[in-house]
Amino acid sequence: MFARDWCLHITGPDDLIPMPDYATADRAATRFNRWWQDYRALRKEQEDVDLPEAPAIVRPWPYDTGHAEALAALRKDDQDGWLS
Repeated sequence: MFARDWCLHITGPDDLIPMPDYATADRAATRFNRWWQDYRALRKEQEDVDLPEAPAIVRPWPYDTGHAEALAALRKDDQDGWLS
């Protein structure tokens, strides 16, 4: 269940993704940051597009549990595996 106390905060678009615990959130932040860094470099190299930095950080979940439960469905679309 993703309705606990921690979330992944992607600072550029201000996305908050609920996580079941701090360790999972920390792993997700590391994976996302690595993926985003590689994606930015690829776009810069192939298309000369300079995408903004949008680091993911771990922070306490600021909302009620109903919102987190609704966002848990995002994990099903996690093709790159950085939410697990």
